[in-house]
Amino acid sequence: MLEKLATKKSRGYLLASVLLGLTACRGDPVQAAESTQLRSLLNVHPDKVHQVPGLLVPAPLVVWGRAGGVGWADRLQEIDGVPCAITRGSVGVIRVEGWADRDRLLSLDVASQGPTEGLSVSFNGVVIEELGPSTNLTTLEHLVPPAMWVDGPNELRLETKSGEGAVAVSRIETSEPREFDFESSNLASGVRVEWDLVLASGGLLEISAQAEERGTVDVLVTVSSFGSAQREVAMQESYPIDASTPLAKRLPLGRAAGEVVHIAVQWEAGDGDGSLELTGLGLFEDEPFTLPPILFISIDTLSAQNMSIHGYDRMTTPRLAEFVADSVFFEQARSNAPWTVPSYASQFTGLYPTSNRITPELRKELGLEPGKENYRVPSSRFTLAEMMRAAGYRTGAYLDNPWLTSIPGLDQGFDVYDTKAAETPIEDGEMGLRYVLPAAHDFIIDGGRPPFVIAQALDVHGPYHTRPPFQGRFSNVVSPEGEQLLPIATTSAPVFGAVPEYIAKLRQDDSRPGQVSAASLRADYDEKVLEMDQVLGEFFDELKQQGLYDELLIVLSADHGESMGDHDFYFRHGLVYDSATHVPLIVKLPGQRLAGRRLSEPVQLVDLLPTFAEWVGIDVAGYGHGRSLVPMIESGQAEATPTLSEANLLAQTSLVLGDWKLVVSWPKEGGLDAVLTFPHFQQAFFEEQPKEFRALFGAAPPIATHVVVDVCEQLRKDSPSTHWDLLTHIRQYEPHVALFDLRADPQETRNLAQEYPDRTATLFALLEQERERSTPHRQFEDATGPELSADQKSALDALGYVTD
Repeated sequence: MLEKLATKKSRGYLLASVLLGLTACRGDPVQAAESTQLRSLLNVHPDKVHQVPGLLVPAPLVVWGRAGGVGWADRLQEIDGVPCAITRGSVGVIRVEGWADRDRLLSLDVASQGPTEGLSVSFNGVVIEELGPSTNLTTLEHLVPPAMWVDGPNELRLETKSGEGAVAVSRIETSEPREFDFESSNLASGVRVEWDLVLASGGLLEISAQAEERGTVDVLVTVSSFGSAQREVAMQESYPIDASTPLAKRLPLGRAAGEVVHIAVQWEAGDGDGSLELTGLGLFEDEPFTLPPILFISIDTLSAQNMSIHGYDRMTTPRLAEFVADSVFFEQARSNAPWTVPSYASQFTGLYPTSNRITPELRKELGLEPGKENYRVPSSRFTLAEMMRAAGYRTGAYLDNPWLTSIPGLDQGFDVYDTKAAETPIEDGEMGLRYVLPAAHDFIIDGGRPPFVIAQALDVHGPYHTRPPFQGRFSNVVSPEGEQLLPIATTSAPVFGAVPEYIAKLRQDDSRPGQVSAASLRADYDEKVLEMDQVLGEFFDELKQQGLYDELLIVLSADHGESMGDHDFYFRHGLVYDSATHVPLIVKLPGQRLAGRRLSEPVQLVDLLPTFAEWVGIDVAGYGHGRSLVPMIESGQAEATPTLSEANLLAQTSLVLGDWKLVVSWPKEGGLDAVLTFPHFQQAFFEEQPKEFRALFGAAPPIATHVVVDVCEQLRKDSPSTHWDLLTHIRQYEPHVALFDLRADPQETRNLAQEYPDRTATLFALLEQERERSTPHRQFEDATGPELSADQKSALDALGYVTD
């Protein structure tokens, strides 16, 4: 697989660069300052660059402003031949990033729409101008003093005086735009750059700079606990500098261990606008700490239940069995969500899925237009990648799922965020693992700071495009005798009792129209798992041959699994049963330490962030919803803690504690066809209103999926109000509660809730308690949803996602 690399880099150079650059050891600060600099921040792009932004103009399909009951229309409108953003109501807010240390000229072109007495314009709550009514664009100019600016987002608020009509804006401009030239480490006057760092101990900051004219270098160091926006000033200094007196200072960072340290440097020229050259910005820590090179491999839609390393009867993962022998193996790891976006959002933030979700209720509370609920990672959230970069890593991600290209915030903290594989059709056999693994390999050997790289692949996601020599390995021995034939769903929405069309299309047979073989599809999926296993095995072989395998800390997991038919849900994901939430989690430590250790205590993917944190010497105790798995890895045992999974379909939530699992299904979400194909709610509707049920479907339950889908679709067309009223009524039903003993019943077939009411009540209370932990984190500074391009929608549709 990596043969091409040999032509680009000689084997000797490869090994030398790896052995010299993979790890970084933190030493005594005095020795470090006198000899080798530990970490040069000038080799790391700043996390923030505060500068006067210059010019802001509206763009199509981009919503200006912030959430909170005010906002802008989704389309631009031309006024005087100029494209303008138009408010949805009488108020619009625009975020102007930056700050000012002097008077800044604010200039904007505005107009009023509809009946209004004029416009009022305020900046950070202070009215700076009032205009009379004008339907033509009017230029407004106002000198804004430094005291009115705040560090970060400043609010420019435009409001019609009468509370009616709308506001149009075509341009906002601030004087004297400044920039930071990262390549030459030059700061223009008035610009500030910031680095976020996490340190395992106290340390020193060494700064050196030179300028061609007189001015001042301001250094601000603030600290905060992990995940907190509240910062405390640890150090604030101003140093005069001129052409004959360069700056050279060593500054103690004080109480930095275990906290997030924010280092800000700002240059202010005296009489002119000359730039400052940062010739050095180095960080040293008191105590040595080794940063291991880390490779995180995540396979989309890989179910533990279909892997032979987890006891599956087909030999699907023989090469991963070799990897498990070198590693620590978690037998009961679970995803916190059964589909891609919330799962990765949870892995990247250490928070339960609802923490990163703009729910319909939250959308209403924020005054946003009705629409599909969205997930996003707010820019204020400190992510896994940001944490690893702040700890001293180069951070890279090579991704294969189109969703990961469109959800805001998932890319935060990555130096490289490569989505080339995601932009290629899934049937392209040269992408997926065959692209992301070599790309991750290249990133690892690039040298410099230690690497933290994620390789994510869709290789086993449906539709199951099997290829030789794996094609037919299992499907050719499927017996046609007694073969289970399933109907093919006629809707793209998730429903029970039928196979989605995008999965079935590769197995459709003219002799069986509208039906598909369940056994053949299971065999196809298993062949994809086997192919994935072989590709991973070959990749690990290459790493061993190159001397990389021993050095690396490798984590292998998945975002979620795939439902194979349990609970009448076929070949898709979206429910919190174990087929879709039980995922592999394998950790190979450097030098294969603790090889062969198997851990049976349930763990969850939100545990990954605190685990990575402890590996690199960061204390995140008290933050997030997971726990570090390092003590469990080291000791081989751990205290039982609950794991939580959340799904949008049927608003399902599950909680696992020890061998017991509780699943709660509410009909609060999902379309009418999904709700009424779920056997429990179909039966509940019949028992409550048998006459209405028979009138609608012509018979008593069970009703075939295709009949439910057809009836719901016809009802939606003929009587939308009746369709909505029925859905609204069913959404008021009490939840369906199921209790499973996973040790005795791993397939979750026997509901024991009635037999164990006390245990059920206890777990239900614990589930509600865990869900409530998301509430404090549901803060979104910008809750507008992402706009998908036509290509993105097409790619998602090919993977079975509803994109309308």
